[in-house]
Amino acid sequence: MKRTFLIAALAAGTAMMPAAFAQQPRAPATEPLSSAPAANPPMPMGGAGGRAMPGMQPGAGMPAGMMMRWMMMHRGMAWRNPKEACIDRLARRAGLLAYIRTKLNLTAQQRPLWDKIESTANDEAQQERKLCETIKPPAAETALDRLTRMEQMTAARLAGLKAAIPEMRQLYQALTPAQRAILNHPFRS
Repeated sequence: MKRTFLIAALAAGTAMMPAAFAQQPRAPATEPLSSAPAANPPMPMGGAGGRAMPGMQPGAGMPAGMMMRWMMMHRGMAWRNPKEACIDRLARRAGLLAYIRTKLNLTAQQRPLWDKIESTANDEAQQERKLCETIKPPAAETALDRLTRMEQMTAARLAGLKAAIPEMRQLYQALTPAQRAILNHPFRS
């Protein structure tokens, strides 16, 4: 997982490098270097162990937007606690259901059908939350532990999907064409 993430981050950074260097003016070669220590020494860039990547020091040709993306990737996702990430995923899914329910503006006849779907989703979320609680700290978790957890999560998701499909079919048939369009693509305006 970390290796794939690092490769994607390096590819994105490499793709942006020519534009980044083109935007920054270069100092003349005859300009003397200051011997005074920097007020804000550059942070090490790179993956595991904080190894620096050549030419990727903050303040040395890196645009502010690229620096911000780097900081978000490394402080937001790379060092995240897996248990927190698991619970956050469930919270986002619950929020998505609430968002879609509100956008659909269901009628009194449609609400019981939606309630069945939400009940099934809540049952699945409870099963997944139990699995989230069993996640060990990253240092104590083995590769076998991660694979076993992924298998259990996938089984819980599959059971939830199998239970939701007939209920979704009933709701979908009861929706108007406009509501179906919202359900098909909930983030379109």
